Amino acid sequence: MLSPKSLIPLLPIGPEADLLRRAALWPSGKIEITADQIDTLDRRLLLELAHEHRLLPPLFGAIEASGLAALWPELRAAQQRESMRALHQAAVTLRLLDRFEQAGCRALVLKGQALSAQLYGRADVRMSSDIDFLIDPAMMSRAHEIIVESGFKPFFPVSVENLSFVNKDQAYFSGKIMIELHWRLFDNQAFLPWSFEYLWSNRSFVSLMESKKVPTLPRDQHIFYHTLHGLRHGWQRLRWLVDLTIPFQNENDMKNLFSLAKEYNFVPAFLHTSILLQEFFPNIPRNKN
Repeated sequence: MLSPKSLIPLLPIGPEADLLRRAALWPSGKIEITADQIDTLDRRLLLELAHEHRLLPPLFGAIEASGLAALWPELRAAQQRESMRALHQAAVTLRLLDRFEQAGCRALVLKGQALSAQLYGRADVRMSSDIDFLIDPAMMSRAHEIIVESGFKPFFPVSVENLSFVNKDQAYFSGKIMIELHWRLFDNQAFLPWSFEYLWSNRSFVSLMESKKVPTLPRDQHIFYHTLHGLRHGWQRLRWLVDLTIPFQNENDMKNLFSLAKEYNFVPAFLHTSILLQEFFPNIPRNKN
């Protein structure tokens, strides 16, 4: 059996990585952490790993659930900053969606808080460094104008029409907020050939921070896309793999995902992901089918 502490890139072998791997399953799993374990850890390293792998919320949630949050004020402070950042991110998301709607631009929220709400029933479990929108390709120029008018500066100094020939998205920055405007899910449209019309007609709705509902990808397609995204990036973030422990334990989710994998010829990739999940999280309940 592979060592579960060395499967993910940039996750070092040691007690800090081991605790982060266990805490990552919060809130869906019960995590037992003791004060002695906290005392023996390199807390600075653990915080760095939690930020790097987008796992600060579950780390704090697991520590707090164990009644140990008072022993680690730096972690509480970091989580408070993350909560404020997430609230600001949700507000920006809603503001831009309103502007898109007023201009007749259909847009879906990708990954980030939308996927968090779909998987965990709450938008604040997943950390995200940016806000991703999938826009109706016919309206990408108008969507670009709206984002720029909202105070964001584009990363690539070319028109979105020209950029769309070689790239799937344009990135925008304003302060610490980053926007990614997607007109397709992958650079190569044939990699996952879902049309925007198909995704829009089957869209789901989720709530961000107990606010109004926002449109996102259908659950099965969102998880499938998220899996391919993680595979293409070599599972650089432990967060991406942790998210799959939710559908991995759900018979209906797994049936639908493997049906999509068969349809789009990704069965070997999904079998590899399933084995990786079993090796890295051996104690989670697993669907036997």
